[in-house]
Amino acid sequence: MVGALSALVALFNPRASLERGSLVLQYRLDLDVYRVGAQRVLDGLELYSGHFPIIGDIELPFTYPPISALLFTPLTVLPYTASSVLLTFATVAVTWWVVAHAVHSAARVERNSAGWVSVGLTAVLIHLSPIHTSITYGQINVLLMAMVFADAFVVPRRFRGLLTGFAVAIKLTPAVFGLWFLLRKDWGSVVRMGAGTVGATALAWLILPRDSMRYWTQTLRETGRIGGEEYALNQSLNGLLYRLGLRAKAADGGGVADGGGVGEQVGEALNTAQGASGSHSAYGAQLWLVLVVLALIAVGFVMVRLLRAGAPIAALCVNALFGLLASPISWSHHWSWAPVLLVAIGCYALASPRGSSGGQIYRQGANWHEASRREVPPASPGSGLDARPLAGPRWMWVALLVAGFAAFALEPTLYVPFNDHRELHWNLWQQFVGNAYLWWTLIALALLGTFARTPRPTCPRV
Repeated sequence: MVGALSALVALFNPRASLERGSLVLQYRLDLDVYRVGAQRVLDGLELYSGHFPIIGDIELPFTYPPISALLFTPLTVLPYTASSVLLTFATVAVTWWVVAHAVHSAARVERNSAGWVSVGLTAVLIHLSPIHTSITYGQINVLLMAMVFADAFVVPRRFRGLLTGFAVAIKLTPAVFGLWFLLRKDWGSVVRMGAGTVGATALAWLILPRDSMRYWTQTLRETGRIGGEEYALNQSLNGLLYRLGLRAKAADGGGVADGGGVGEQVGEALNTAQGASGSHSAYGAQLWLVLVVLALIAVGFVMVRLLRAGAPIAALCVNALFGLLASPISWSHHWSWAPVLLVAIGCYALASPRGSSGGQIYRQGANWHEASRREVPPASPGSGLDARPLAGPRWMWVALLVAGFAAFALEPTLYVPFNDHRELHWNLWQQFVGNAYLWWTLIALALLGTFARTPRPTCPRV
């Protein structure tokens, strides 16, 4: 009931409903882009020929691979309202399913209890920005997350990898989860993942050869079509470098040079040092690649630690964090894995030993946790249950949890200047607030990597 009510609330636009005195359905821009793109395919029009009209004066490009346009064709038959309702309820439902599995595994709570607890958790999590914006825009990121999650923990081993490969064919970004299979030395799943991607892509190529050729040889390289890299909601390392003035488009000659923002000052200093010869852009690109490699090494290390400690849920979420850090653009709705990691951290906070202070804060929650897990057998390698994998005082994990909820619920980027390149004028405190997702992620990686328990002789298999 709570989940259904939350889904109903998510369907409507609160401000417009109050202004008109009646319920007004939330307009979902990206859902409309999917519908218009699919209609162009059915009409035989070019899918990647630029921007096309969506609503009013808004024109946007279709940015997904061709197979996704084919999958979106049912949206051209269904009324827009029906599509909006179905996608909203599907997003809430799969969020509940993923959270329930995470609670069952990370907290070692019996499945039925985990399911009921997750109803309340889902009602909270859908108001965090990553899931809320996914619902608001009509995005499919949560559905893709559920596909990867199911592939990792539910799909029989002999078929594992195919579903992730299919998700890659739909939206490329799930390709980072190849790291999950590689670190687990699950070579068969690596092969099946590749086969799923190639198979779905080949099918689209047979049906849409013109659009497939253009997408894979031209459109894919045009990252600017997705949006401005410096935009505040781009919470990736690439976006951070742009806002700090360490990256600039080649055509900008090094970026904005007037004002007193941190990014402007750094950009001006680099231009002066390099003679404003355009090398600023190349330098920034090289720095970004270095940071991506460092992020890969760090994430790989943390994942191995978590896998050996018996925390596959956390390890998979950390894998997702690498994709978010490394991607040229990671909008807030791309961060759908962050709420799942918050749930896991919450479970770890209940399970972690008490520290010297703050140990009484969650006594009641810990008692409930202990009572609920009596029906669950002890975790063992291969059981899929996280076996209290993290050391460290409870207050530390609670602090990380609170900070994460603050970052993803309050959406700090809304409290600093954004749009019209104003991010390039940010001062020091605005850089701190406006890049909150990134700072929290780096702290979470450091704590998870440091406090994962002593590795076991073998990686747990799920």
